Amino acid sequence: MEKIIAIFLLLLLAFNVEAAYVFGKAEYWDGDPAVDIDIFALLYSSPTPVFSSTDSIGNYCLTIDLLPGMSDSCFILCSSPTGFNSIPEYYLEYVGYEDTLSDLNFVLRPDSIPIFELTVWTTDSSGDAFQGVEVACCLDGDSSSLLIDSTDYGGRVVFSLTDEGDYLVTAKHGGYFSVPGVDTIFLGATHPLAETRFIMMDSIVSSPYWFVINALDSLENPVESLFVEWSSEVSPYWYPVWTDACGFASISCPSRGLYNLRAVYPHPDLNVIPESTAVILTSLEPVDTVIFRIISDTTSIGEAARPAKMAIYAYPNPFNSAVKITINAPECPMGISSSVALGIFNLSGRQVAELSDCCTVDDYHIVLKKGSTQLPSGALEFTWMPDETMTSGVYLVHARMGCKSVYKRLLYLK
Repeated sequence: MEKIIAIFLLLLLAFNVEAAYVFGKAEYWDGDPAVDIDIFALLYSSPTPVFSSTDSIGNYCLTIDLLPGMSDSCFILCSSPTGFNSIPEYYLEYVGYEDTLSDLNFVLRPDSIPIFELTVWTTDSSGDAFQGVEVACCLDGDSSSLLIDSTDYGGRVVFSLTDEGDYLVTAKHGGYFSVPGVDTIFLGATHPLAETRFIMMDSIVSSPYWFVINALDSLENPVESLFVEWSSEVSPYWYPVWTDACGFASISCPSRGLYNLRAVYPHPDLNVIPESTAVILTSLEPVDTVIFRIISDTTSIGEAARPAKMAIYAYPNPFNSAVKITINAPECPMGISSSVALGIFNLSGRQVAELSDCCTVDDYHIVLKKGSTQLPSGALEFTWMPDETMTSGVYLVHARMGCKSVYKRLLYLK
């Protein structure tokens, strides 16, 4: 009797099953339709995948059976033939019974074609995934490379790119603004996978947390174009901002908490005080002001043959063809040998140039290598000329000797 009841219930459920439909197309990178390619969906609530195959023009249709009132999250994947990979790798969608999803398309590219993947995540001010945000991605300075897509149910969109360089990324949604307003991401052979995150705010009122940056010189005059980066304690990303003609910049923060700031001014004879700082925003003090002062560099390389503090100087800065970098290395204790390792990085952390072991310091005697020059003061000097593939932007010079390390920012303008 129990078996009969179980069979009856299964038949009853089967007759009440509703279907959701997923439509899309698969094609090769040259535009030819991808025929007889398997497309399948994996549901969180079911261990059994749903299969379909593309027809003679590359179209497919997945039929996903769901009970009335039921919905589920699922991955839609393309089974690429040998020697190819699919772009995107998968779609993550939220499907309800009687739903119809369309334009979930796949492009098949040969493995021999380099593919760089940029993943963009969007969340609301609470950290939850934000769906339907229009994300634009463009190779810096090349409007013809503009790509636009919308984030999926998981707040995710993936761009597959073949050109190396810095990409400008923005996120837009009606009635919302993004934090940050724009982000720059490097993609290339040494950094083929990258990701960034945007926080979508529904109004100024929804984010009462702000800090204002004020840049002044020694005479209390405003300073324009002070470069400042900021980051929150819960995010690994640093976001750039520049002061305007009045010396001001304002930043809308997604939530209360600790925020770190660091600043640099592109002039070899001026220092920023402080170089870095931190502010804490609370519900009682949601707005704070950070003052950076740009003052003359009162120290001189010639004041000491070997300063106790390691330092980097660069001139001209900004530069457009070559920059002369001077390093003051600290005194090395007797009997200890070490080398000065130099590297130049972009803001994404990718190393773009290296001069490892450009010199050694042994018992106060500096031995030069790789064409470096020793000044009469004991400082080390070399010239860096970016190659033609380098794009305009901010770069970091990193010098390391033993446990001592120091950075200097460079502004490259083609």
